[in-house]
Amino acid sequence: MKIAYLISAYTNPPHLGDLVDALYTEDSFFFIHVDLKVDITPFKESTEGRKNVFYVSDRQKVAWGGWSQVMTQIALMKEARSSQIGFDYHFFISAQDYPVWSNSRIMSYLSSIGDRELICAKCMCEASQHEKGEYSIIRPLNDYQLRPHSLASMLRVMLRKTIKALGFRKKLEFDADGHHYKLYKGSDWFGFSPRLADFVLDRWEHSAELKRYYKTSVIPSETFIHTLVFNSELKDECILREGRTSLSDATLLTFIDYGKQIKILDESDYDRIIKSDKIFCRKVVTGASDILKKKIDARRAAEEQ
Repeated sequence: MKIAYLISAYTNPPHLGDLVDALYTEDSFFFIHVDLKVDITPFKESTEGRKNVFYVSDRQKVAWGGWSQVMTQIALMKEARSSQIGFDYHFFISAQDYPVWSNSRIMSYLSSIGDRELICAKCMCEASQHEKGEYSIIRPLNDYQLRPHSLASMLRVMLRKTIKALGFRKKLEFDADGHHYKLYKGSDWFGFSPRLADFVLDRWEHSAELKRYYKTSVIPSETFIHTLVFNSELKDECILREGRTSLSDATLLTFIDYGKQIKILDESDYDRIIKSDKIFCRKVVTGASDILKKKIDARRAAEEQ
């Protein structure tokens, strides 16, 4: 079984090398997008000499919550599908992730799930009024990385408030490119089959109206692919969430401790990570997470025996 790991990176190059080493098998391949705002050289140095590693040439200047994150997802998908390697499965992961399961356990699990897509989402048309309100806000200039409290940032907020005050709203159920959609929200990090990848890329090539809708949406990387998939025949192979869901709930495959921000994991989190029974954990940082990684590595090695 051939697996493509589609990795988004922007910081901590040494950990990227550790991540690739941990997940490496002859049938594992790594497609890495490095944020155009940072120097790619240390990342390439961290994986130098490793097999099956490919860096995406179509790099984006990534702004959190902006359309550039969707562009990154698509660039990674295109790179993997155009490789003609013939993957059985793909994972979107972050360069701040680390595997909790052994590689043989991952392979065995994927062999057991058949046509299942490891992506989950909830329908925002049925969300709380607060969430509906958040996702109906029109958000222009999302792809500009502005310093908090700067004049430019305050002007952008003022523009959004003006649009809202004038009564303009983004519909959570809409038509685009001859298709009817309900908005679905999930997580950036999920697993998917070749047929899902090909479906998304095909729709991408014919989705001018859909792209216009999402360029002014809140965190479109958590909704663009999910909306496409959950409004298609593939939805029956995906996982529908209902009711109020946290980022941890939406991130099906990855252990995340999320409060005001994602916690940097250390050895004190080990038991909770193992108990979660998720394939990956995040956020893992060189220095702060070294002991945790050693404990996880020992468990993974035991699973391989």
